[in-house]
Order: sequence, then C-alpha cells, then structure tokens
Amino acid sequence: MQSEAGIRFDSIPFKSGTDAVAACRAGDIPLVMEAPPVVVPHVTAGKLKALAVSGSVREPLLPDVPTVGEVLGHSVAGETWFGLVVPRGVGAEIVARLQGAAAAALGRPDLRKIYNGFGWRLIDGSSRANSRR
Repeated sequence: MQSEAGIRFDSIPFKSGTDAVAACRAGDIPLVMEAPPVVVPHVTAGKLKALAVSGSVREPLLPDVPTVGEVLGHSVAGETWFGLVVPRGVGAEIVARLQGAAAAALGRPDLRKIYNGFGWRLIDGSSRANSRR
C-alpha cells in the first residue's frame, strides 16, 4: 500500500491493536491500521475517523468508508485470512474430522452473524487434497 500510495509509513510495534488504537486516540501516533472489531467502535463513537478500509469491498460496518482501491483509483490487495492448521503428519482421518467439524460450525447462521459483527467474512476453505502436505 505504501508504494501504491507513494507515501511511507513507519511500523510501530504495540502489544495489541487496542494499545495502538489508544495511542492514536491520544495523539501519540498519527494513524493506525487495525482490524474492524478494534476500530469500528471508536469510529462509530466519533473518536477516530476512518480514512479507508484495506479489503476489496467496503466494510459493511462502515459502509460510507471507501476502500484503499477506491481512494487510489485502482485495485490494491489487502485481505487477511485466518486458517485452521495442524502439524505435518496428522492422519487423514483426523484432518477429515476437523474439517467436517469446522465446516459445520462455520455454516451455522448464528456463528456467521457473530463473525460478520467482527467485520470478518467467512469463505469456504480448502481440503487436504489441495493443501500442501
């Protein structure tokens, strides 16, 4: 994103996203890039101003905030994913059970609603057949 926008950001490590947001609110740092669950409450309360979201689509929790791609006038990759992983060598039967349980849980409308409330969009995962062994 830095090269696309032609600006430079310094990365400042914090113990948590909450600490980074607190530093931004206090004026100790000029901006913060953090996950929706951490920043949305501060934006909706008027304590922070959202400039852009890094995803390929607008954040439903902040529908009036443009994507970075909209601001720059062209697409910019900026998605993050979380995966369920196991150590190499775990048996196929165990992997299949874990995949089935995860798929069943992630298919539940109540769980999907909770994740959507965090600003997370659930996608279908991969199978062991197309994953690295």
